[in-house]
Amino acid sequence: MLAHSRKWEQVIAELASDAQQGLSFAEWQARLAQGGKNEIVAKPVRSQWQIFCDQFTNVMLIMLMGVAVLIHLR
Repeated sequence: MLAHSRKWEQVIAELASDAQQGLSFAEWQARLAQGGKNEIVAKPVRSQWQIFCDQFTNVMLIMLMGVAVLIHLR
């Protein structure tokens, strides 16, 4: 069960924390060393050209374009 659907007391107990005082400095350092920083690494930004070209990797789009060409040549 995910943390957001449980009571906060359960989550605090499972995380071995204290609702009033939080983590001790030693516990914080240990968890930081074990799990790393709690941060999101940003993905590199794709250019408009890359986004445009990525549209043509869709199989259904390629099929539709092929059908359109065949109908046009008819």
